[in-house]
Amino acid sequence: MTAFQKSGRGSNDPSLAVDGDTRTCSSTKSNSSDNTSTLYNWQILTGSSPTLLTMQRCTVLKVHGDRLTSVCDGAADTPNLSRYVAVLNTHAAVVLCEFRILSCAKFRFGEDCEMACHCRDFEEECDILDGSCRSGCRDGWYGEECQLECQTGYYGPLCMSVCGYCRHGEACDPRDGKCIGGCDPGWSGDKCDQACVPGYYGDGCVACGFCAGQLPCDVITGECQAGCVTGFDGNRCDMAKEFIESSNNYLDYVLPINLVLVGGVLTFVLFCFVVKSRREELYPYPHTRLPE
Repeated sequence: MTAFQKSGRGSNDPSLAVDGDTRTCSSTKSNSSDNTSTLYNWQILTGSSPTLLTMQRCTVLKVHGDRLTSVCDGAADTPNLSRYVAVLNTHAAVVLCEFRILSCAKFRFGEDCEMACHCRDFEEECDILDGSCRSGCRDGWYGEECQLECQTGYYGPLCMSVCGYCRHGEACDPRDGKCIGGCDPGWSGDKCDQACVPGYYGDGCVACGFCAGQLPCDVITGECQAGCVTGFDGNRCDMAKEFIESSNNYLDYVLPINLVLVGGVLTFVLFCFVVKSRREELYPYPHTRLPE
């Protein structure tokens, strides 16, 4: 970047303002014996030629600590395309220790444009220096610069909402609070913030069994603390007694009978094999006739 300035008594090398070193400064002579100056005395102009009369004044000036910045975008429908920048002070000397022109891609900010904007309005471009947003922070982010992501267990606007009961204590989505891996037993919904209603339990809030006294089962395990109604059994009272008894009868009576039958068939096959083997020993040739 090449720098020029009005020469005169009290001025020095203008290249010191663009040498990348804030310890070296360029200055001009003062137009007034009174060197006091305010923000209103500063002017920044841009234009396609170095002639001041043809330049356009930037009207938005910002102070960031010891830095003075100006946004020269013009109107939304008429962007200000310029090649030259002029810095003026109508009351005091111009002293520039470092002058930079920042131009970041859309939705980026910072000295090296290394940071991303997180404005609530997806079309808003945040402040090019500090990332602040006029519309506030996007869901899942907070802080003056909207650069702080929600802490684990929180989500939504300004991270004020608490996550639900995500499976295994996993964190919910910091933007909308959804539990990607599902819910802990006893909870349902995208955000796992809806407890199972009485009569339902466990993963996905399935229906309880036949608990005695029409009492609800345990919302986590499904167990019926007061026992089961007549005809049902099991911790969850979800097994009919007739089925249990028929299963026990099968084990006590039917299974032994089946084993006896199978044993009988195996004995018969073994007997036939022994007879066939004995016959082949006596008559090894297939066409041998028995003596008459």
